[in-house]
Amino acid sequence: MDPREHLILYVDDEHANRVVFEASFGKKFTIKSVASGEEALLLLGQTDQKPISVIVTDQRMTGMSGDELLRRTKEISPDTIRMIVTAYSDLEPILNAVNEGLVARYVVKPWDRAELEEILRWAIEAHVAGRQNSALQ
Repeated sequence: MDPREHLILYVDDEHANRVVFEASFGKKFTIKSVASGEEALLLLGQTDQKPISVIVTDQRMTGMSGDELLRRTKEISPDTIRMIVTAYSDLEPILNAVNEGLVARYVVKPWDRAELEEILRWAIEAHVAGRQNSALQ
């Protein structure tokens, strides 16, 4: 399986974080990054593009929080693997999101590049397996 065949959407309102994410993973994965939950929802709703296999979002953003974005993502695109990144020790909303089945994984900033790369590979494999299972059923 070629991970570049699958689209990863990265959502963060800080431009520098988007640049670092794209520079870290853009050679091994197909990355699309946006600055807000609203932009992410627009992309998720488009039917003329490659489906989004994985969404990775920051928790604390201006406007819509990461857990709210993932709640809405689950409604729009339930097959998309949902992940959240946070730099804050306040994990209550993240744990609530995990318990509600909104988040497959969470990552604490600053993230380790090699570790996050493996998590992204796992997420793509989980997305593929989920779609194959749905097709079989």
